[in-house]
Amino acid sequence: MNEFIRKGYKFADMHIHSNYSPDCNTKVKNIVSIADKRKIGIAITDHNEIRGCIEASKYNIFLIPGIEVTCLEGCHILIYFYNINDLKKFYNENIRDNLLNKMRTKMNHKELFKRCRKYKCIISAAHPFGSGKCGLYKIKSYSDTKIIEGINSSIKKSKNKKALDKNKFFTAGSDSHMKKHIGKALTGVRAKNIKEFLDGIKDNKNVIFGEELNFIQILWLNLIKEYSLIKKMKLKDFINNRLTQIK
Repeated sequence: MNEFIRKGYKFADMHIHSNYSPDCNTKVKNIVSIADKRKIGIAITDHNEIRGCIEASKYNIFLIPGIEVTCLEGCHILIYFYNINDLKKFYNENIRDNLLNKMRTKMNHKELFKRCRKYKCIISAAHPFGSGKCGLYKIKSYSDTKIIEGINSSIKKSKNKKALDKNKFFTAGSDSHMKKHIGKALTGVRAKNIKEFLDGIKDNKNVIFGEELNFIQILWLNLIKEYSLIKKMKLKDFINNRLTQIK
């Protein structure tokens, strides 16, 4: 990776959660502090929420405005914007009044893709072969997308391999729900600003690096996430979401 840094590549963890996600308790200021120490950019992509990203925008850090939207079917889609105002506009017009609950929207993924085309953004299917129906390719009748997440540190290596075997453009991110996992997977682009960074991904001129957590780490992470969800969500919503994932 050092070779790419010398060539002018900027690296960012493009999938990070903050305490504004119901399954995470990491404060934004801690995310920013870690990213600053590691000299990496970040995308705070909270579940159906943008307050974490807005808070992070007040710091002097390379920040890619983003959100992780959970569609009606249960699949997770990452959406990245060229500026924070476009993210706010998208959220206010499409997400805020379309929430089924904190972890799910009323839109299916086809409707979401259709709405995204009205904005200057790029979309990437998060953990496309993830557990249950959280991955786009686990939906029987799915609309394909040009860009998918090739490395997600919080899932098994075998699931990432399935994604990397696809003839796609890729992003990479830690999917961090714990601050110690920030930067485990990175996307690199020869870029000086957000526009050049996102254009590089869109044009398949980026590189990705990363490693997955081990089995015990993934198990512990999932237990922490579930505990947080039960604390922060209504029980009926939690159960309904989990039933959707296994149907």
